[in-house]
Amino acid sequence: MADGPERLNAVVAVDHEARQSAALARQQINKHEEHCGERWKAAHDTMGELKASIEKLHRRINDVHKMLLWFTISVLGVALSLAAFAAVQWLLARGVAQ
Repeated sequence: MADGPERLNAVVAVDHEARQSAALARQQINKHEEHCGERWKAAHDTMGELKASIEKLHRRINDVHKMLLWFTISVLGVALSLAAFAAVQWLLARGVAQ
């Protein structure tokens, strides 16, 4: 095994190589994190847009549902009124309601 300056030079060389590898790894990790951060933000923004669209659609469906409900109630009311009117006319025609 080498002693003195040769050993010191070998340790310094290994240390330098390790620091370069660490710096490269750190750089690649930072680049990866930046890329993933951009993708996450894009996905998050898209999810927000989808959520807003779904909520808008839900409100519209709810409005249509209410409209159909009131329409159905109105039609039933008219039908009952017509049935009552027809019953009264029938009773009057038979002379029962005199």
